[in-house]
Amino acid sequence: MKTCSLCASTLDAGASACPNCGIAAPRVRRPSRLARTARASVVAFAGLAVLGALALPVLGRVRGGDCEPHSWADWHVAMARACLTPAYVCENMTSAKMLEDPQLAAELRHALRGGRGGAFAHLDALVAHVREAYGCASADASRPAPALEPPDRRLPPGHPPVPATPAPPVFQAPPSLTI
Repeated sequence: MKTCSLCASTLDAGASACPNCGIAAPRVRRPSRLARTARASVVAFAGLAVLGALALPVLGRVRGGDCEPHSWADWHVAMARACLTPAYVCENMTSAKMLEDPQLAAELRHALRGGRGGAFAHLDALVAHVREAYGCASADASRPAPALEPPDRRLPPGHPPVPATPAPPVFQAPPSLTI
């Protein structure tokens, strides 16, 4: 049964207009097939996303208990999982081994090119902090310096040419003028 929106009288289920006031009866619209399919797809995708998020920790445990990080990002994950052994940290957490990670070495080169000379000291401090937390002796600071790319020597467009060797400064007294 439906109700008229103007006079609130009861309408038959199949009525198209109110018998009292003549206003058209509201039709209940059923969602289109496309809308129902889209809604079902969104619900299915959301369900799969939730299931995947819940399955990640389980898969991480099943995949293997090996906890041997080889990149800076892997070290972060391993420390968050708390699966590192002190022996592994003491052997592998050194500045030299950290710089074997291409991404970390590139970031260090970028920092050095940008004039942040304390980048090596910062890396050494991070390594020392982690080693200390795992009870390791201090690591030696001997590490290969990452190869720096030569700075870009090109001038910006429209810049006047600069001679290869600058002219030496001339220190002469200006000519005197007598009045």
